[in-house]
This record gives sequence, structure tokens and C-alpha cells, in this order.
Amino acid sequence: AKANGLTPFNYLVFLIEELPKQPKDLDYLMPWNVQVKTVI
Repeated sequence: AKANGLTPFNYLVFLIEELPKQPKDLDYLMPWNVQVKTVI
């Protein structure tokens, strides 16, 4: 997360909230995804 400009804690919170909603689309949850940066 840090290497991609994200706060690790906020990224973990995002993962915990989103993983049950997106179990098959793991690319969406990766820290290098541009959409993750806009949500966090």
C-alpha cells in the first residue's frame, strides 16, 4: 500500500469492507488499481 501512495491502515479497512462484495474481482482490490486510490 505504501509503495502505491496509500495509507496502510486505510487500505486494510477498504479490503475488509470490500472483499465480501468483490470476491471474484481481486484486481479491483489491489493497491495499484487507480479506483482504489479514489475510494480511499
